[in-house]
Order: sequence, then structure tokens, then C-alpha cells
Amino acid sequence: MLVVISMIVFAMISLAPGGPMAALEENPNITADDVARLEKQLGLDQPVYVRYIRWFTGLSFRSGDEGADMAGRDTTCSYWSPVNLTVCNSSKGGIIRGEWGYSNATKRPVLTEIGDRLPNTIQLMVVAFLATLIIALPIGVLSALKQYSLFDHIATFIAFMGQAIPVFWFGLILIIVFNVWLKNPTSPTTGFAWSNLTGCLDCTPLMPGGGMAPYGVDDPTLGQRIQHMVLPVIMLALFGAGTYTRYMRGQMLEVIHLDYIRTARAKGLGESALVWHHAIKNAITPVITIMALQLPILFGGALFTETIFSWPGMGRLFYQSAQRVDYPVLMGIVIINAALIIFFNLLADLAYAFLDPRVRYE
Repeated sequence: MLVVISMIVFAMISLAPGGPMAALEENPNITADDVARLEKQLGLDQPVYVRYIRWFTGLSFRSGDEGADMAGRDTTCSYWSPVNLTVCNSSKGGIIRGEWGYSNATKRPVLTEIGDRLPNTIQLMVVAFLATLIIALPIGVLSALKQYSLFDHIATFIAFMGQAIPVFWFGLILIIVFNVWLKNPTSPTTGFAWSNLTGCLDCTPLMPGGGMAPYGVDDPTLGQRIQHMVLPVIMLALFGAGTYTRYMRGQMLEVIHLDYIRTARAKGLGESALVWHHAIKNAITPVITIMALQLPILFGGALFTETIFSWPGMGRLFYQSAQRVDYPVLMGIVIINAALIIFFNLLADLAYAFLDPRVRYE
């Protein structure tokens, strides 16, 4: 499965306009011959399937005796005269060997690039995911129990709005309101615009508009990190809560009208025990599938959110790599996310059997 996914993604990335050589071609100090020689050494002038084999195995092929041009510090080549073929082996390539390659843009190892961003993404996404569950699941349950009430109508409206509002638009609105308009009157400084809402001529923004720390601060405090996390978490939680609220409400409505619930109620079982010990346990089982599909995002990041709020995570790394057509980094991110999706779906199947005794795996 992962091999098929990697083939499709690699082909799509290869068809994208631009490429790692685009910046060099615009440099007046680099000749066209230099660019062509580098393309040949990196194998970028080869067909897509040959480049894929090189990325996957670390081996590259070229007809003729081209060892002198293809060999490098980490690459050894040999010429097979019977078939008129040059075969090169890169000691720092081949994902099947555990070598993920190097970024075409920064020349750093792909795993180093990902490792630098992954903790930042996990930090943001775990908080946002927990906030989403804390908000969405209780609201979904209450909406089902109070079907067609004012609370249900308001919760359903907000859930639909959370899914319908464009992510990038809502993020910009948060920045405008909490960073540009609203100021903190207890923290005066210089260089900030006047706010019509607070009447403060010389105050810091109420909330930071981006980044993980104040400008120039290399080791932020916990309070500073939390403050910079507020707006991205609000943005992520709103959209996630909309999805989970609707699913939880729908599943609860289905379960509370089943025969065994009516029978338990007729026997005098308390409403609280009926809901929390019987209905929710069965209603939440299908929701686990949605959660399992969302969990890989904890590692993959949120492209729009991290880009809008300049959060140095996996989503922003993916966006920057896509702009530069940095396919080693793009492929690394895609493969990790694909593996996580398969893994968490397996966990969801196992959780089914734990939560619902009717589900058994042979």
C-alpha cells in the first residue's frame, strides 16, 4: 500500500511546474552548462520511473558510459559494458535502506528537517485535538438529548458554520480582531497602531498574530508559548468541533431510539445511567473512525493554520517544500502520514472490539 501511494505521489510531484533547479537557472552567475551538469548528477533529467527507483533504492541507471559525470562524493558508479549501462549507488539515498535523502533546498537530511518541525506540530495539534473533543462530544450528546430545542438549533448552526467558513478567511479574521484591533492596555509599548476599539495609542496586541515566541526571544516561557498558541488552537478547534458535534449528535439520536434503550428506560433505569453507561458507549464507536482518520494530522500538521500563523511545524514545512518542489522532503512527509493513517485505522478496528462486544475479529 505504501509503495503504491509513494509511486502516485512521486509522479504527481514530478509533474509540478518549477523544480529544484529553478532558482539556479535564474542566477546570472551560474551558466546553463553548470545547471545541466548538476541536473545530470542528481538524475533530474531522467524519466520519472528512473528517478523513483533512485529515491526508493538509492540506485540509478543511465545508458552509456556516464560514470564520470554521475559519480560524486557519496555516489559510486560502474559501467556494465555488455548492456551499455552505467549503474550508480548512492550511500545517502534509498528509503528502503532507511536513507530518506537530503532536501534540495537546504541540503540538510530529510529526517532532520522533519525532526525539527515535528515537536512543534505535535505541541499545537495535541492541544487543539483535546480542546476539540472537550467541546464537541458533550455538545453532540446534549444536542441529541434535547433534539429540536433552542440549544440544539444553536449548536447545529455553529457546527455547520464551523465546517462552512473558509479556514484561511477565519484565521485572518482572528488576527485582525485579536492582534490588530484589540490591544492590551496594561502593557504599553511603542510602534503599534492605534486601536479604535480600545482607544489605546501605545499598547501591545491582545494576542500574538504568529510564531511560537515573541520576536527575538529564543527561549520563551510557558506563558508566552501558550499565548502564541491561543489563536491557532481556536481556529483548529472550531473546525474540528463542527465535524465531531454533528457525528456525535447523529449517532446518539440513532442509539437512544433503539429497542434496548427503551426497554431499559421502561424497567426504571435512571436517565443518567442510561445515557452514560449504555447510549454513549455504543454511539461513540463509529465516531472513533473519524478520530482515527484525524489523528495522523497530529503529526502531519495543518497546512493553512501553520502557514497563516507562521507556526514552524510540519504543515508549514510541507507548504514551503511544495513551493520549492523539494520532492525529497515532500515524499518524506507523505510517506510518514500514509503510514500513520494505516496504523491508526488498525487501532480503530481494535478499539471497536473493545467498546462494542458485538464486534469480533477471527
